[in-house]
Order: sequence, then structure tokens, then C-alpha cells
Amino acid sequence: MGKIRPELDIATTVADIVTTYLTQFGGTVQTGLDIGLELPKKVSKATTPVIYNVTLTLADTEYSQALSANVKKFSVHLRDFTAFRFAYVTGKVAGPTAPYLTIPEGSEKTEELIEPASLTLYFASAVAGKIAEIEEWV
Repeated sequence: MGKIRPELDIATTVADIVTTYLTQFGGTVQTGLDIGLELPKKVSKATTPVIYNVTLTLADTEYSQALSANVKKFSVHLRDFTAFRFAYVTGKVAGPTAPYLTIPEGSEKTEELIEPASLTLYFASAVAGKIAEIEEWV
């Protein structure tokens, strides 16, 4: 197999390889065919960690934390790793009212390779006095 031609972008190179393969084995190629290949765009590395501690003073009460603009990654758990409720919109975790996520005991919620313009996390615990530990990378 020849080397990938550096003057072509990867999508063109993949299309050339598929066309060559299909043609060699008697297949046909339909031009303009969308094969569903979506190449990831380059995501800049996160360089700065930020830690937040939010005390959930009351049980079944919504608490929130706005994350920094252009956050790339975050994780949130309760300090003692008990279960808690989590949402991306207000008004869901205190009651609770769907949709929300239950983060099980011993677990944390983590998202990576994100690029939101802004992001606020909402959480609640069935037990008063818990502390949410949040780590973000920007």
C-alpha cells in the first residue's frame, strides 16, 4: 500500500482508499455518498485545574455551580461518595423531577472533550450536610 499523500486531507484520502478497494473487488462507487464518517476536530488541551466545594446544607434542595467559560473537562462527586442527583438544568434535582441523573454511591459524573459556551451543574442529595467536590479543567 502506498503512503498517504500529504497534500490531501484525511477525508479525501479515506475516500480514495475506499474507492480503490471497492474497484479492485468488483464493487462500484457512488459519488457524493455519505458514509457517515465524521472526523473529530482538534480540541485544545486543558491547562488549568479549578476546584470547587459546594456544601449541600439541606436535604433535597438544589445547589449549583457555574463552571468557567470554555471548560474542557469536569468531574463531580460527593466527598463521601454517597449517591446524589445531577442535572444540567434548574428545577430537576430537588423534587426530583425528570429528567435528571442519579449518580450512584461510589461514583462520579465526568465529562471530557467538551466545549460549551457556558455550563452550570445542578445537584442535590437526599441527606443534608454533604459536600460536592467539583474539578474542572480549562
